[in-house]
Amino acid sequence: MESRQYVPFDAFGMREEVRVSSLVRVGGQGWTCGQCPLDTNANVVAPGDLNAQAEFVCAMIHSVLARGGFESGHVAQLTLYHAAPNARDLRQALSLFRQAFPHGPVILPVTVPYFYYEGMMLEVDVIADETVQVSADQTAAGLQRIDGQDFAYVAAQAGSRADIENIIASCGAAGETLLDALWFAPAGTLAGTLAGKPDRPEFEADQRANVVLTQGPKGGRDEHAASLLFSKNGAVRTQVSQQGVVIRETASTVILSAPSAQIGEDLPTQAHSMMIALAQALDSLGLSWAHVVKVSAPYVGNASADALHENLRIRHSFHALPGPASTGLPVTGFAAPQTRIFIQVIARR
Repeated sequence: MESRQYVPFDAFGMREEVRVSSLVRVGGQGWTCGQCPLDTNANVVAPGDLNAQAEFVCAMIHSVLARGGFESGHVAQLTLYHAAPNARDLRQALSLFRQAFPHGPVILPVTVPYFYYEGMMLEVDVIADETVQVSADQTAAGLQRIDGQDFAYVAAQAGSRADIENIIASCGAAGETLLDALWFAPAGTLAGTLAGKPDRPEFEADQRANVVLTQGPKGGRDEHAASLLFSKNGAVRTQVSQQGVVIRETASTVILSAPSAQIGEDLPTQAHSMMIALAQALDSLGLSWAHVVKVSAPYVGNASADALHENLRIRHSFHALPGPASTGLPVTGFAAPQTRIFIQVIARR
């Protein structure tokens, strides 16, 4: 296993014991947990003030990156999960992040209905890559792309799924190198309406759960969006485990997406069965939870901390300290209506 560096989970606190790291670094790449506007006692900083929280989280990201040996210019992608009260506040928050990271990383805003701690308005996922350089071919409207030595980080936003596919096809990354895709669609979208074009099978919507439903901020518009990762060196192998886990892998990186949930299962039951399936898939590849660097788990819950803490305890029971970076947060829903949670893990050999 390639050596890795862990930044301890101490930049902020949670109201539940966690087994995660603030950042995990392997080689020149790093992943953070969701960076939150919380102090070390799990108190919300500047409750209800998105822009004050954005400034606080920007400073936190700079600090966490530095502790992992990264510079601010190494940020490849920022996913801004937010509960902006209006489009103006969101624009201001995005401007703050662009000022804090002026080298041009991919910045994708994703609307969530609420957070698990009252007054919290923001949570930010960060991917760092010390080899990134701003791409020169960002010609399509709605496209963001930044390239590292081994990976290209891409995000696209548009009014329809077809427009998204056209934007992605224009970015120059070959379909056979698509390593990861997470799709976002307006609330009410059903999985059966998202079939990709027959001549672009690599963009076909996963009918399991990786289509997250969102609603634009008040005064803004609902959009389709996608966050994608392309491998630039070497083919991507795709397979489905006996348990239904979708596995996409290169020589260095493995991304595993949990299988579809069963109709009628509640959130804890789905989380537990998905974690078991992921553990079995890791084992089948000769990997363990020690190889996992990032766990992402959007879920359908309520505005209390209970739904988060309940599925968090289940997820964290599968690994020991120092744990992976981890992000769990409530979303509006999934295109697969029976889905209450979608769990994805990134492992490095």
